[in-house]
Formats: sequence, C-alpha cells, structure tokens
Amino acid sequence: MHTLPGLVLEYRQLCYSSLHTLPGIVLEYRQLCYSSLHTLPGIVLEYRHVCYSSVHTLPSIVLEYRQLQKLKSAYVDGILSCVINNSIQTHWDQTSAATGRLTSYQPNIQAIPKIPITISDCKQNYICGSDQTGEKSVEIYARDAFIASKNFSFIAVDFQQIELRILGHLANDTVLLNILNDPQTPDIFIVLTSQWLNKPFTEVSDTDRERTKRIVYSVMYGVGKEKLSQYLKCKPDDAKAIMDSFLLKFPAVNQFTKSCIEFCKEKEYTMSIFKRRRLFSEINGRNRVLRAQAERQCVNFCVQGSAADICKAAMLQVQKCLEVNSHLDARLLIQIHDELLLEVADEHLNTVAGLVKSVMEDKEKLCGSVVDLKVSIPVSVNVGKTWGHMVPWASSI
Repeated sequence: MHTLPGLVLEYRQLCYSSLHTLPGIVLEYRQLCYSSLHTLPGIVLEYRHVCYSSVHTLPSIVLEYRQLQKLKSAYVDGILSCVINNSIQTHWDQTSAATGRLTSYQPNIQAIPKIPITISDCKQNYICGSDQTGEKSVEIYARDAFIASKNFSFIAVDFQQIELRILGHLANDTVLLNILNDPQTPDIFIVLTSQWLNKPFTEVSDTDRERTKRIVYSVMYGVGKEKLSQYLKCKPDDAKAIMDSFLLKFPAVNQFTKSCIEFCKEKEYTMSIFKRRRLFSEINGRNRVLRAQAERQCVNFCVQGSAADICKAAMLQVQKCLEVNSHLDARLLIQIHDELLLEVADEHLNTVAGLVKSVMEDKEKLCGSVVDLKVSIPVSVNVGKTWGHMVPWASSI
C-alpha cells in the first residue's frame, strides 16, 4: 500500500529517469521545426500523455481528485445554499447570452455536467465505504442528486442536431437537405461523411465521422484553420485543405457564410430566422482582429440565434399544451440549451411524452407564419426517476 508522500516521491524519481524529458523534447522540437514535421503543442501533449499513462499512477489520481474537488465545490457546496424546502429555485436571464439563449444563474443548472466522473482502477483504500477487494471503477453523476417527486418521473425532450438543421435550412443545400429530411438516416454525420468521401456507410470509420463533425461545427462557429488543425491534429494548411474539400462537396454552405457576412457588412446587423437582430458595428471597423471576430459571430448568430428562437417557441407551445390539457399532472421545470425537462406523474407519463414530442416536432406550430422551415426537427425523448439516469422513452412503454 502506498501513502501519498511515497507516491509523490516515487513519481518524481520516475519522471527524472524517464526516457521523455521536456528539455530533450524542446531540443527535438527545434530541430523538427525546420522540416515542419511537428509542432510544439503536439509534442508537449505527447509528453504529458507519456507521463500520465506510462510513468506512474500518481498523475491520474491527482486528476481524478481535481475532478472530484470541482464536483464538490461547484455542484454540491455551491448548490446547497440555493436549496429551499428540498427544491432548488434558479434564476433565468433572457438577455445575458448574445445568441438569445436562456441562461441560468444562482445556481447555474445548465452547467451541471451530464457525463459522469469515472474513478477507475481504484483499490479498496481509495474508495470510501467500499467493502470490495481488487480493482473497481466508480461513476459519479452530478445530476443524480436531482430526484423526481414520489410517484413522478422526469421527461427530457431534446432537439436532435438542431443547429445543423438550421444550417441546412439557411444554406439551402440540396444534398444536405435530403440527408436531414430522410427519416431513415441512421446517423447524419456518417451519411455526410459518406457523401463527402464517396465511401459506403459501412466503411466510414469513427475517425472519419469525428472529422466531419469537427468541420461542420467549425463552419457554423467560424473556427479558423489554426483551431481546426488542433482538433484534427494536423498542420493548419492541411486543415484548410480538408475544410475546402468539404465545402466543395457542399458549396451552398460556403455560399451561405459569405452571403451572411456580406449582408452584415452592408447593414451592420444580422438576423435570426425569427427576424431578431444583433448589431455588429465592428464588422466594418479598422481593427482586423475585431473585424474577423465580428464576421465569425454574425454567422454563428444566424445559426445559434435561430436555434434559440425555436427552443423558446417550443417552451411556449409546450406550456400552452399543458394548460389546455390541465387534467394531466405535469410541469415544465428547466430548459438546457436544446432540451426541455419536465416532471410528470407516472400515470400520465406516456400521454405527456407523446404530446410534448408532437408539439416540439411540429415546425408549423413552432414557427407559425414567420418562417417555413425546409428541414424536419425531430426530438429524442428520455425518461427517468433521476436526472442523471434517463432511458429512451420507447423502451419504457
């Protein structure tokens, strides 16, 4: 059994005797720079990976401790002060987010992570309360602290790839629209990758899919070649070539970004699909950095701002539907970006889930006469007794 001081000393000794030392890596980097084979960030990341995974177990323990400490300080201690009668009452702001999204504060419910913290390969002495021997992995869900009332359940209804669908509508790309409107599409990003690389679905690898996803969101968020190169782990020029190849396959997407920037330069504002405006006075300014930032943000606002409009419309229509069906014991609790969370009596679970799903997928009801969406807006429905453990609704019927 190791004590923490012993672990630290042992780790320091191993680091000093390691094959990979940072000074040597820096010298190697200076040599490789001339041949443009590597970049320093990648080498430093490789060094850190070697230290973490191959040299000693201490770094992983420290990282797990830091995650647990953040979980306790931010999502336990920070939220306990907001508990009133076993419930949390947050505050909502409609104007702090530039895109128009609702934001939560005191406490920030939207920031509570969905992904669990995993404490892996821990021996018995590292897990408080554990009576099992040998190695054990523990998953801690911050959202598990939120439990539905007795005889009630949570329903989470989430728009699927809403921003990508908005991009398809705004770009009016025929290929992209056909993919988005095909109900038989198993995975949108796999289909996009297949179209782009001319590969059968079965030959699209996880790496190919992830690369396509990075490129799509880079277009929507105005990410440059330097940032994209970090995501794709390649040189900036290679990242630009990859993005150019993608935009060549979907030319209307590239045309949309250009026309959006041109419109904003002329008017010094841009609009969401619900005609909500955002001013960009710096887009014609002399400062190159601020001008480039405004160009990225105006494209981003068209997409994210439009998604925010649809989500707010969904909240209004869902609430109206619940008021009309007042015999159903259900209430809307919170909105998390593209997702609505409701608490529903168990006896009305299936009825409410079906109603909310139909309302949120009805683009005519959400958009009215303001805009005629060219894409479908499907949602996924999950249910559960705790917010941390939700299962697909279909499997619970």
